[in-house]
Amino acid sequence: MIAAPPALLAGAILAATPAGSFFTGRQLLAACDSRNLFETADCLGYITGIADALGAFQPVLGTRFAVPPVVCLPAGITRGTLRDVAVTHLRQAAARDGQSASALVVEALMQSYPCRAGEAAQ
Repeated sequence: MIAAPPALLAGAILAATPAGSFFTGRQLLAACDSRNLFETADCLGYITGIADALGAFQPVLGTRFAVPPVVCLPAGITRGTLRDVAVTHLRQAAARDGQSASALVVEALMQSYPCRAGEAAQ
């Protein structure tokens, strides 16, 4: 098993560029703020998908590469709460709104729901 520090994983995620991304932070925030039902559904689905992907991949990274989880969502968290956390972070990171939305959402989740030593991701 190859050990990789959590900072390395976080750095790789946060260094992602918009190339190949579906949304920039600016575009995701516009979708989340939209009155258009399809755009708000895109917002909610995008953020929920990122949270689901983190939940699926963190155990794999832990098992294969000894990378501890970086996001530990509380039991019972709602998709609306995930959206609120991401939107708040997107507004606070407005100077970086041209970056990949997925990287900014991961950053928001890491800051809002960090794992404590020995805690397993939900």
